[in-house]
This record gives sequence, C-alpha cells and structure tokens, in this order.
Amino acid sequence: VNLRAGDDRVWHFAHKTDSNCPLKSESEAVLRAREMLYKLLRAKIGDRVSLEEAIPGAHNTEQADCVVTLDAGKIAYCIVEKQ
Repeated sequence: VNLRAGDDRVWHFAHKTDSNCPLKSESEAVLRAREMLYKLLRAKIGDRVSLEEAIPGAHNTEQADCVVTLDAGKIAYCIVEKQ
C-alpha cells in the first residue's frame, strides 16, 4: 500500500493496484489498525518510522507493517488478524 498524504487530503493508505497487491484480501479492521499504528509511531517517534519493510530471514513475502529505526537497531511491528 502507499501512504497518501498532503495538505488537501486526510492522510490514508491506498492500494498500489488491486490486481497485484498482496494486501487486497486484508480486512478493513487490519488495514485500519495498521494505519493507526503508523500514525501513533510517527507522532511519538517522527521520521524514523518506515512502512512495509522486508523482514530479514523471513519468507520472501513477509514484511513488517511498520519499522522503527533506533540507534540500537530496529523494531518491527506486524499486525495480523486471528482467524
């Protein structure tokens, strides 16, 4: 997903394209939770937060929803929906 942000719009996430987006089947609740996490981290930590970063050593499709980069290393956040 892409973060859409600007002076004229409310910040939100949007799919790059529906046809090839691996998150197109994600529920609205999970997408909202990820958005809220990102906004919270940005408000508390600032520009040291990134989106959809690959997790080293994980399966090639696994990405962290938000990653915080600190002097001591990185903290990865992943939100999943229990089924």
